[in-house]
Amino acid sequence: MSKRQIPITGFLAKRPRTGAPENTEPKPQESHEDAKSSSDSASDGEAGNGNEETTAPTASVPLNSMDPECDKSSVGVPGLSLLKRDGPTQPKCCFDKVGGRAFVAAWYKKFPWIEYSEATKRAYCYPCRFFRKIPSRTWCIDGFAHYRKSERIAAHGASEEHKAAMEAWSHYRTERSTGETVATRLGEAARATVLANRRRILYCLQVVLFCAIQGIALRGHSEDRADPDDKTNSGNFLGILKLVASHSQAHRELFEGPRNSRYLSPKVQNELLHLGSQWVRKKISDSVSDSKYFALICDESRDNSKTEQLCITVRYLRPVSSPNSTSSAPLELAESILMTSACEALTSDFLTELIYRGLVENNISVANCVSTSFDGAASFSGSKAGVQKLLRDRYAPLSIHVHCLAHRANLVLTSVCREIQSIPLLFDTLQEVYIFISSAAVHPQWMNVQRRMYPHEPPRELRALSETRWNARYESANIMWLRLKGIYELLDLIIDNDVPDRRAKADALSQRLDGTFIIGLSMMRWVLQIMSAFTIEMQKVDFNLSDAISRAVDLDKLLQRPKVGEPDEIWEDVIVGPAKDMCEELEVDFIPQRPIRRVRADHGPRCEADYRSIFIKVCDALHREMQDRFLGEERQALYDGLDALNPAMGDKFLQASPLIRMAQHFKIISDESCAVSGLLAEVRTLRDSLNRVDGKPASLMTLLHFLNQREPIFHNVFQLARVCATIPVSSAQCERGFSGVRRVKNFMRSNMAHARLSDLIVLHLNRELASQINEEQVVDNYRDAAERRVKL
Repeated sequence: MSKRQIPITGFLAKRPRTGAPENTEPKPQESHEDAKSSSDSASDGEAGNGNEETTAPTASVPLNSMDPECDKSSVGVPGLSLLKRDGPTQPKCCFDKVGGRAFVAAWYKKFPWIEYSEATKRAYCYPCRFFRKIPSRTWCIDGFAHYRKSERIAAHGASEEHKAAMEAWSHYRTERSTGETVATRLGEAARATVLANRRRILYCLQVVLFCAIQGIALRGHSEDRADPDDKTNSGNFLGILKLVASHSQAHRELFEGPRNSRYLSPKVQNELLHLGSQWVRKKISDSVSDSKYFALICDESRDNSKTEQLCITVRYLRPVSSPNSTSSAPLELAESILMTSACEALTSDFLTELIYRGLVENNISVANCVSTSFDGAASFSGSKAGVQKLLRDRYAPLSIHVHCLAHRANLVLTSVCREIQSIPLLFDTLQEVYIFISSAAVHPQWMNVQRRMYPHEPPRELRALSETRWNARYESANIMWLRLKGIYELLDLIIDNDVPDRRAKADALSQRLDGTFIIGLSMMRWVLQIMSAFTIEMQKVDFNLSDAISRAVDLDKLLQRPKVGEPDEIWEDVIVGPAKDMCEELEVDFIPQRPIRRVRADHGPRCEADYRSIFIKVCDALHREMQDRFLGEERQALYDGLDALNPAMGDKFLQASPLIRMAQHFKIISDESCAVSGLLAEVRTLRDSLNRVDGKPASLMTLLHFLNQREPIFHNVFQLARVCATIPVSSAQCERGFSGVRRVKNFMRSNMAHARLSDLIVLHLNRELASQINEEQVVDNYRDAAERRVKL
């Protein structure tokens, strides 16, 4: 063929260099059973993956290299065991159909090596995942889903590769049961070497956990492990180890020996970090399993890298940890952050599946979720297609949704502050005073005035208003009231001695801080104080929904003030009285009780009666919002059930009808008459028992402790009380999680990987559990996760 006859693609083909050896590396050969499975898969296509390849060469296997729990021959499959010693994952559940057929639970007994993932709905081979040299794509990576051709399972069990993996698994179990590994049979010298190696890993683990719990960075700008003086700022991890090594020979050995086996690299730090967080997650999932019922709390927020992070928190009951804890130990409520995850989309469907996968990967049964608590975003709380609706329809049929009460209280206050015309003017004045005093030229003078006028108190800063911070309005109004005399002194000082621009601004602000402002500030300070106290109480972890609704009822009664002309102690003693005293102290004219003259134009409140009318309008608006957002009739069925288990509710306590409806909803009893009769018998017996004992329970939690000591007698009522206590009040724990995210992933660490951020947050915000980590067990997990250069 001449040059002109060569196709155009011939000129674009990549040719080897002259004299360069050709790549003659042989391709890995397919095993017989994998090749057969591959051809069958290509012809069938019934499991949704018709063109799957079943051989997986080591260079092209999509191993989860970032996950240190994975063995060199193990693939990170969601919902399956991550360590060799965990054994096959064999859940007893309702298996979904794939291609018209479902997995059969009897295969667990027939093929003890088989395991099933609820997340992928496929079967896998446990020994091949961990002990086979070259992973099988069908049985290790993609999973087996051709359930109608069950003969392939037996064919895989008869393959040579599987038999070799089974033999390796058998040897591993023998070593685990007897403790006789190769290292232990080498004598005292080998045993001493193993102990020294484990001690090195233990030192590194302790420093990693310390940095993670404290929320400080591990690595620095340039890590030089050979720099004894740490001149290049190698970070906290190496810096702490070098500091301790200067006083300890045992720690000094970490920086000696071969550089490739010192175990100080960033990769090792990430592995130890992940293993520590997995230990905490395992403790949380075990506690949730022991409690059985749990509530799901989620929220999303943007971090410093402009990535939307989803925070998943679980609420559950656990025994109070004590040295002498027994089976009937008192129970306490816990809210634990399970993980954070980056959101690739913010649709309800994506968020629902992301939450489901996160729970399944941590071995938490979603079907036991009795309640969800989100903020008011439509993607989460939507009644038609929100996450709470999709979770209930797909995975958690028993769950009920509770809109975060702290968010509701903030919405109540925001709505009222916008509805009453004169209230925004008051907050505008507060914000302008804050901006003026916070300026660079005025702020030093403000500090000096406070030191002179309040010598026995530390200087205090004025607070800015914020729409998202729940207590920002009260903090701003309260500090303004406490430092109002100092603010007047500062403005007079600037008017007399400063430059003309600031003198004019100070004079304008001084005229706005008159008697009408003072009585308005006194009025809103009281309103914001009671709402702030209510919001803070809603954020407590040990607060339950029954007590929260009881507080809402009390607050609603407090907001129902007498009409104009009728005596009101709150108005006279708490609002007007302090306002008059403040005006006298500041030598400011107080507003008259009645307007001096009639005016046609509406110039705002001009007298005490006007402010009394505004006060009543504010209280009435708060009352309407509380009725609408907290005490609506559509929630009455739930509230009746909660009141029936709250001893503080008087006549509503232990009413039979609400208890029966709630017990049937949560499947504690069936609809049969005998089950209902059993519950009624427990209620009658419990009522008689409470009448005979001294020190009757006064709240839901004390009743729960009373029932916990008598669980065999009051089994159904005890389960109901556990469910009611588990229902969350607010999503404040997720807000604390986002605060932790901003501390950990700050602007200097904004390129952190998502998995590493999740591990750091779990350790940082679950510090109580993180401080209890079994370090020797984590070192064992590190040894089992992959082959190591040194014996551990």
